[in-house]
Amino acid sequence: MRSFALAPASFPTLRRLAPAFALLMALHAPHAMAVGGPEGATIAPDSKVALSDARWMEKVARIGIAEVEMGKLAAQQAKQNEVRMFAQTMVERHGAANEELRALAARKGVLLPVRPDGAHARFLKKLAALPADKFDKEYMTRAGAKDQTDAATLLQDEKLKDPELQAYAAKTLSMVKRHFEMARDVRMP
Repeated sequence: MRSFALAPASFPTLRRLAPAFALLMALHAPHAMAVGGPEGATIAPDSKVALSDARWMEKVARIGIAEVEMGKLAAQQAKQNEVRMFAQTMVERHGAANEELRALAARKGVLLPVRPDGAHARFLKKLAALPADKFDKEYMTRAGAKDQTDAATLLQDEKLKDPELQAYAAKTLSMVKRHFEMARDVRMP
């Protein structure tokens, strides 16, 4: 019987072939389906959730994550006490809603993203770099008005198929409407 030994020169070749081998193995194994790209939601192979519902969960999760991240930033950097209080409310309430959605998604075989989408990530960078005299207004315009309106529109989606997601949407919509009213009441100089 002949033995086989790898010559040191063949290791670079093995490294080059490793991704192809991994892809080949993945194609022959049951796998999850990515919903929104490489960092998006992932649906387990045995999940019964509709693809449209999984996409909806991903969008809601990303908005919720962005609200929490913007709120954390504003709670630290806002000049006005009212803005800091609003931001802290966003962190607490959207954080709780995010956890509820994450648990609901997990029961349905959907793994949600943990980062905001690209547009929100870019806005967070921009917001963090703003001078103090412009921060509050920019935060309240985006997180207080625009994102609450976007979230309300998404939560009113009549195409949701899953009854538990419909209930979550209705409950969360009432919270978002209260946030919009709170934001409107924050006085900006």
